[in-house]
Amino acid sequence: MPLGWDYGEIFANCEVWMCSRDDKPAGVLILRRQKDDLYLESIATTPAVAGMGYGRAMMAGVFNRAHALTAPEIRLKTHALNPALDWYRRLGFEIEREEDLGSRTVIHMVARVS
Repeated sequence: MPLGWDYGEIFANCEVWMCSRDDKPAGVLILRRQKDDLYLESIATTPAVAGMGYGRAMMAGVFNRAHALTAPEIRLKTHALNPALDWYRRLGFEIEREEDLGSRTVIHMVARVS
């Protein structure tokens, strides 16, 4: 999925955020404003900062951005075997639907913005 993306299109049509630690990249996320929601295209941290709160801080920024844009929901999709699935749930995301693609199951998630 991300490896096959057109990053020219991503930079032209999305917000790309990066966080750093000691002047080195520590994480990145990509947001796309849609008509009725904010779509989290991707969020990732480097292994060096795993478990240090960078992902949670970036996700707090996503919720703040959705609130500022008056987007009532944040959506994302991931695969069923992603270890971050429970983390998304703890952050308030719920499974909206599952999509069987044969070789993998895609999980579509949504979080309400208050």
